[in-house]
Amino acid sequence: MDIGVFLPIGNNGWLISTTSPQFMPSFDLNRAVTEKAEKYGFEFALSMIKLRGFGGPSEYWDHNLESFTLMAGLAAVTTRIKLFASVAVLTIPPAVLPRMAVTIDTISNVRFGMNIVSGWQKAEYEQMGSWPGEAYFSRRYEYCPDYVQVMMDLWAEGRSDFKSEDFKMTDCRLSPRPTRKIEVISAGQSARGMRFAAEYADYDFISAGGINDDSQVAAHTERLAEANAAAGAQCDAMLLMMIIADETDEAAMAKWNQYVEGTDLEALAWRDSQAAADVKAEAHSTVGRMVRFDRVPTDMLLLIGYYATVAKHLDALAVIPGLRGLPMRYAVAREGYRAWCNGYGISSNCRDVDLAYEWINYWASGFPGARQSKIGYFSTFDTYPEILSPELQRSVYGGEGRDGGSLTDRASKIHVWNTRPANLEYDTENWNEFLAAWTGRAKGRQR
Repeated sequence: MDIGVFLPIGNNGWLISTTSPQFMPSFDLNRAVTEKAEKYGFEFALSMIKLRGFGGPSEYWDHNLESFTLMAGLAAVTTRIKLFASVAVLTIPPAVLPRMAVTIDTISNVRFGMNIVSGWQKAEYEQMGSWPGEAYFSRRYEYCPDYVQVMMDLWAEGRSDFKSEDFKMTDCRLSPRPTRKIEVISAGQSARGMRFAAEYADYDFISAGGINDDSQVAAHTERLAEANAAAGAQCDAMLLMMIIADETDEAAMAKWNQYVEGTDLEALAWRDSQAAADVKAEAHSTVGRMVRFDRVPTDMLLLIGYYATVAKHLDALAVIPGLRGLPMRYAVAREGYRAWCNGYGISSNCRDVDLAYEWINYWASGFPGARQSKIGYFSTFDTYPEILSPELQRSVYGGEGRDGGSLTDRASKIHVWNTRPANLEYDTENWNEFLAAWTGRAKGRQR
């Protein structure tokens, strides 16, 4: 699973409120966020593209940097983290964009990707005379596939003669070409949008609302899985969510309540009036979700609480089949896995044999092992189907959407079982010396 950050390229971030943190976007701010994300092992940073905000007292997203320019700058000052820029396809020709992407990919040393934005807010494009008209709402996902096809032809072959209703390429050239695949992200929420993502993108952003509620996520990953199956492709789901954490659950919730008090209803009303222009929008689509949600500062999934509370919810999300985006990947050594198994025995000097048997019988019931399956362990008892949901069974034991595959796949690759090493005493002695030295160093620092 990967964790990334949406950068503060627009003012006030992702909360439509006058009582949330208020700030203007700058390169220095975005650099600081990206460098911190890279330091803590985040997989990617993405900047959106917004060409007109929602107004209101908060002036929400009225102030924005440009996505590709920003990511080019960040590419030069980072070393590991993947960088994704966003393109509004109605503003940049599809023969120009691949060259821009290759340029940033060389600056970043092959760490660049892009997010395809079809465009739902017509005021962004009307202001510059590039809005194709109301019919575009229903044919966005005819326009976008052709746009991306031109781009991919140029990346792959360096030449395109692609022709469609919207684009006419005639011996169009690109050089240099990318030295590796440049990854593409989409944010299709409707059935047609997910089909586009499955056919052309590597990742698709999905959304689910609620507070500390992961129950709505699986339905969206399943819809994307169906689109993948129909396309014969593998586009991974990335979940949009917001974390509000503090020293206690109550303090974190108090932050959220404070932000809700300042909800910018004027900005929300303007946003919703723009969304309502797409009269045929599906309920699952981006604009369909907007007009259905309560009047709160964000409609994305919120994880709110003490840091351990948030971590618990992240653990729950990590085992949802098909969900890629949230940081852990398992690599199998060429020789195979090193495996271990926990078990219990009763020693000859046990002081309460009946209690010991009660404890062993509790584990033999299968319940504890099945519960531990939720964080990735396997139960040695076959009673887990009585305890785990079908989704978790398919994920943990069947390997759906899980690195390393099923239990059968993993068991077939075990190279060595953990046992008592021949040099245990030597290892223990050196470990204790290390601990003693480290403890002494820590105490010295405290003084």
